[in-house]
Amino acid sequence: MSNAKFIIEKSSNNEFNFSLQSPKGDVLAISENYTRKQKCYVGIFSVRYNAKNDRFEARRAENGKHYFVLLATNGRVLLISQKYDTEYKSACASSAVKNYAETADILERIHK
Repeated sequence: MSNAKFIIEKSSNNEFNFSLQSPKGDVLAISENYTRKQKCYVGIFSVRYNAKNDRFEARRAENGKHYFVLLATNGRVLLISQKYDTEYKSACASSAVKNYAETADILERIHK
């Protein structure tokens, strides 16, 4: 079984973000946009630290779907999850982030 992966990508507006994908390739959560690729690496290391310390916050979208955010020690949102139909599925996804973040590989998918 392959590892989970942090995928760093460059958007059409020349900003960078990263996602955490499960070993099956499902996107669990996405970061904010960064102006420099190096800041993605700092964000990933912060995700690893804060996931290990269980800094997840469950939330509910206006459409009733459930999601979670991972917070930095200063309260800043590091990751936002996908939206889920149930609170249980969202909780399972946050557990997956906690389990995968520390050992996930880091890959760059930056197209010029």
